[in-house]
Formats: sequence, structure tokens, C-alpha cells
Amino acid sequence: MGDDVPAKPVGVRWLYYLRCFSKSGLPSQAGRNAARRTYCQKRCELLRKPVEERCGAVEDVVVNNPLSTDPGNTWNQYWEVQELHKTIMLDVDRLFVAEMEIEKIQGALCRVLAVWALENPEISYKQGMHELLGMLFLVLHRDSKCSSSEGGEWEAQTGEEMEVDPSASLSDCRYLEHDAYELFDALMRGPGKGMITHYSTEKGGASAPDRVLTLLEIVDPQLHQHLQDLDVSASVFLLRWLRLLFGREFHFEDVIMLWDTLFCLTAKLRRPDGLSEVVEAFAAAMILFVRPTLIEMHDSHKCLRRLLKFPPVEDLTVLIKT
Repeated sequence: MGDDVPAKPVGVRWLYYLRCFSKSGLPSQAGRNAARRTYCQKRCELLRKPVEERCGAVEDVVVNNPLSTDPGNTWNQYWEVQELHKTIMLDVDRLFVAEMEIEKIQGALCRVLAVWALENPEISYKQGMHELLGMLFLVLHRDSKCSSSEGGEWEAQTGEEMEVDPSASLSDCRYLEHDAYELFDALMRGPGKGMITHYSTEKGGASAPDRVLTLLEIVDPQLHQHLQDLDVSASVFLLRWLRLLFGREFHFEDVIMLWDTLFCLTAKLRRPDGLSEVVEAFAAAMILFVRPTLIEMHDSHKCLRRLLKFPPVEDLTVLIKT
């Protein structure tokens, strides 16, 4: 991309890659803190408890109470948020994030996902988003440890803190939750439609798995026809690959390297749908990587098992260059 792209922190670099299509320049301290304050406001407004003072306002208890039928009753949103939180927690509770105690970060992960879902009701929360956020949280946590001269550690917060220290650094450990929201939003919504395109259930147009198969047909029509003849259900493995950004197919250190490469290529393309194009092209490359095995198989179930349990890759750069 250029000599001005920093090697560290990784999270800052990823934010630059994912937003360079619409914004120029590296994330600044002032811009980072502004995004943190914006997240505080969103979190306060969307996750607030009824009949309590929040964000400088006191609710009208005549309208806002559990028994009120007023359509503007904030308890209605409160119950919806509680149901959403339960749904998210079912996934987060099973999540493993290396190097971190999941019990300490569950609240932050749930708040980030809930705020994003409420901000984007057309998509809301979908299973798999928690795994993307977990990886981002790990990267940001590593960044904060590397950049902290005092060796500070992130501490779980109540989620109600509103003030942001203006002197906070780009990778301040106190704002992991805030920075995770900003980075997750950049991943999901940009460039172009970002990862939303792999979670969307909109009808019309080719689906993401279909686009991957179209690419495969162009570069290897024989393998494509072979999979078609065996009636291999591509959506079974491709949806997992695409929605989790290959997070279950490789060791997490390799996943970090892979994401770094995919985001960098996206930034270089500078195209509206650059991220989805790059991700789908890599998915096609993964199928090509196991071509010798697949082409010798004549059973659809065996082919599917091979693709669902991708073989270990000693050097991921070989696959990236495929």
C-alpha cells in the first residue's frame, strides 16, 4: 500500500485497509477517540435500562413502565434487547479466544454485537459474527499489550462508562471494547458491503457460494464439472468458510496472517466490492488446492468431508499465492 502503512498495531493497519476506499490517511488519535465516544453514545442509547437516568435524560414513568401499552414505551425495546442478548450469549458462551479468559470478555463481546445488530436491523445478529469479533478482540488485545509502556491489562467494564480520556493512545487497553466495535463495523460494512454480503439472506442475484463456483468454473472447468456431477453441496462448506473468514480452517496465527493479506489486497483493489471479491477468490483457491484429492474421489460425501475438514497447510503463503 505504501511506506506510511504501519507494521504495528495490527488493528490500526486493518482499520486502514478496510476503510481506505472511502477514507484517506491512517487512523489518528483524535479520530480514534471520536469513534470511541460515538460507541459510548450508541451503547448508552441502545442498551439503556428503562426508568433510569441515562445519557442525561430521565424517562417518563407514566409512558415507560412494564405495563404500559404506549408504542413509545422504552420497555418494548428493552425486552427485544434482552432476547437479542440471550441469542448472542448462546454463541459467545461457547467461544474460545486464545490468550484471554472468555468469562472476562463475554459482556464486552455481547454489547458490541448487540449494538451493531440494533444499528443494522436489516442484518441484525447472525451466528458466526461472534467468531469474527473474537478474533478482532484478540488482535486488539495483543496490540494494547505491545503498545503499553506500563504493561496495562484490559479490565472488564460495566458498559456504562461515557468518558474517554483524550490522551488515550491508538491501542489503549482501556478501550478494547470501543475499538473492537469500530473494527468490527469496518469489517462488516466496508469496503462496499463488506462481510454483510456473506451474511445477507436477500433474494435476487447470485449467492456467495454460487459466485465462488463461477470462479472455479472459469479457472478449472474440469474440477467444477466433477463436483457438479457428484452433486456436492457447495453451500455446506462455503458458507462456513466465507462467514467465518476461514477462521476454522487454519491455526489462528495463520488466520491472522491470512486476514492481513486479504485486507491488504482489498485496499489495493480499491473496488466497491473488493473485500467479497478477494475472499471469494481465496475460497476458490482453497478448492483448487485440494484438486488432486477431489478429482480422484467419486463419492459426494467423501468430497464434502474433505472440504469440511481442510487438510493442514504447512506454509499458508503457498495457498495464498495459488
